[in-house]
Amino acid sequence: MGQVVQFMLLRFAIIGGGILLLLIVLGVIAVVVKKVGR
Repeated sequence: MGQVVQFMLLRFAIIGGGILLLLIVLGVIAVVVKKVGR
């Protein structure tokens, strides 16, 4: 049972990290586009 919970937490952490990374990348792209657009 402990291994299943640990696996679920690990998967949740990976998914959360991926979403966070994606948001950061999108934010950087938005800033770059705004700077280039001027």
